[in-house]
Amino acid sequence: MSLYRKETSWDLGTGYQVSLDVNDQLQKIIIKLKNKVSIINEIKDAYSVECNSFIVVKIEEGNTPGLY
Repeated sequence: MSLYRKETSWDLGTGYQVSLDVNDQLQKIIIKLKNKVSIINEIKDAYSVECNSFIVVKIEEGNTPGLY
């Protein structure tokens, strides 16, 4: 019996950084992905997959970072 996976994931992050502005870390991720848009779109088309992005924020001592 073959296994069919409905979901898989790739992980790209900045590692833990102290910041109250999530945009600082987001810009670092965008720079890494900027030249990969055509490759990502080719994978999407070839395998009929969907791409999702998630931002995980760790809140410490009640300091809520800015999200915009």
